[in-house]
This record gives sequence, structure tokens and C-alpha cells, in this order.
Amino acid sequence: MRTTLHFAFGFCGLFGHAQSPVYDLFGNYPDNIGSSIVTSATPINQETSGANAMWDFSQLSQIGLCGEVRRAASPSETATFPNTTSAKVLSTLLNGETTTTSASIFTSLSNGVRSITGSSSSEGFEINYSTDNALIGTFPLTYGYSNTDATAGTYVYGIYSGTFTGTITSSVDGYGTLHMNNTDSNLYPDQTRNVTRFKTVQNISINYGFLTNAGTVTITSYSYSSLDFNGGAFPLFQSITTSISVPLLSINQTTTQMIRTSEIQLATKEFQTVENVVISPNPAANFISIKTPGNQKINSLNIYDSTGKQILTMQNPNETIGIGNLQNGLYFITIQTDLGTETKKIVKK
Repeated sequence: MRTTLHFAFGFCGLFGHAQSPVYDLFGNYPDNIGSSIVTSATPINQETSGANAMWDFSQLSQIGLCGEVRRAASPSETATFPNTTSAKVLSTLLNGETTTTSASIFTSLSNGVRSITGSSSSEGFEINYSTDNALIGTFPLTYGYSNTDATAGTYVYGIYSGTFTGTITSSVDGYGTLHMNNTDSNLYPDQTRNVTRFKTVQNISINYGFLTNAGTVTITSYSYSSLDFNGGAFPLFQSITTSISVPLLSINQTTTQMIRTSEIQLATKEFQTVENVVISPNPAANFISIKTPGNQKINSLNIYDSTGKQILTMQNPNETIGIGNLQNGLYFITIQTDLGTETKKIVKK
């Protein structure tokens, strides 16, 4: 039996530029951003670390879209994952697919100390660090930082569940330059940027029923972070590799997912979003409904594609907007009311 699991807790946006500190696990870029899922024609080499390192990822190609939302944890999330204060939800839409998949990471933050409290994936895999949260560190962190922390808790995957123990090692293990090729001349041009790299490695031993050490899970994540044109911090490139070995269930596999963030989107200040406007359904095929706080009248509406190009503008629109003529993909909608201007992401499927 071959099962593919995608874990959310490797994708962590971080602040970095040369030897600048890492100010937070989630960085300080906008709470809602759009990115692309990419692959490489040849395996990328991430073995390089240290000062003045050089990473060359010059054979990337786009295979899908990725949206990320960071927000405060809900009461139910805090109840499920003890100590949780914040959540990050990652939604992906692969080329040729019509529905999105999502994964979440839950963390706690207290007096600068950030820990992972849990995660869930679209495949139904949930890991809960309820016995021992996974400590990342006390921010800010600087180059040379490294910490290993014990972890423990429970997991659920379909009909299977049990407990686990393990370790997580977090480190700011390198800084230097990162080069990536042109995957889209407007959205993702050739780039060579100064970056700082943050790395986490999780080694987990899972128990199933009366069987201890029934399998192992190793999760290795990298985040190469830089500064955008406005001085904000964002992850220029992220990768996570998950290796799973559970002989009892005939699982033995390794999967890798890579994300590239558009600097053009982050450089456009009006794309920074808030959560007062509600757009549904999302993803949507033909129509979307826009609900404003207090049922405020919408004075104007603009739709931008993922490159920042304006493709539609409307004055005094209705609450229901037709989008059936748009191509499938990621879009930004800017809504202006008497309360101000807000921007939201939608996925056209």
C-alpha cells in the first residue's frame, strides 16, 4: 500500500538578510499571501550551509498555486491542540486539478518562545504534540543558533492512531545568496537574492496498538528568507521532505514539496489583506458572494490576476459577482466601501 502524506509544519516564513536575526517563525510579511508550487528538473542541492553559502535552484517549473493564511487560533483549535495561540493554513491547487487541498500548522507563542503544538493535512493525518510541544526557540534567533527538543503526543491517520515520541532540531544554519530561474517572466523572474536559511529536522517514532516503534517519520524543512521591496520579511523559497517507513502498513516512501513566493505580490502594498470581508464560495467556479461588515455598500471592486495585472473593475457592484469567464487560478479582489479598501484572495476553479 502506498500512501502520500503532506505535512504543514515545515513551511515556516522567516526573516532573513545576510546575517540578520530571525525575528519570528512566521516572519512579518502580510498575513495572506499567494505563492506557487514548483518542481525541479533535477534534484536541488540543499546540503550547502554556513556563512556566505550559495544555493542554485535554476531548473524550477510551476506545477500549481499555493495560498497561505495566518491567523489567531480558534477556541476549538486551542482545545484540540493544547497551548495553541496561532494557526497557519496552507491551500494548494495543482495544475489540472479542480479542487484545492489544505494543511494547517498550529503553534504557541509566549514571551517570544515559539513552539509547534500540532498539525493536520488534507489526507486526514493529524499530529498532536499534546504531551510535549515541539520547542523551536526564543526569538529573535541569529546565525549559528541550534536547538534540539524532545517531543511527544498522539497521531491519527484514517483508521490508524497511536502515540509518538521524537525530537525536533531547529537551526539557523546558513546565509548567503540564492539563485532561481525564470518560471514566469512577470511573476517569477530570474532572481539572485541575499537570504538566511532556517532548517528543522523532526525524527518521530510512532507506536501502533501494543507495538512500540512500529514506524518512523523524518521531516526535513528549509526556508530561505529575504526582504521584499517594502522592507517586510518573507520566505523566498521553502521545501519540505517527508520520509515515512511503517513496515506493518507496507508504507515506505519519500515525498518533497517546494513553494516559491512572488516578490511582486509582496511589493504591492494594496494586496495586504484583512478578514472583515467574507467571500464565498472559495474556491468558486461561476459566482462569488461578497459580504461586507455591517452590510456596507460596495463602492467599487477590482480583480487582479496573480501577476498584479488588473483584469476587471466595477462600480457599485451587486453582492454576487460572475467569474465564469476567468481562467482557473489565483486572483486578488480589492473591495472599497465607506470603511476603507480591503483585499482578498480567491481561487477560480
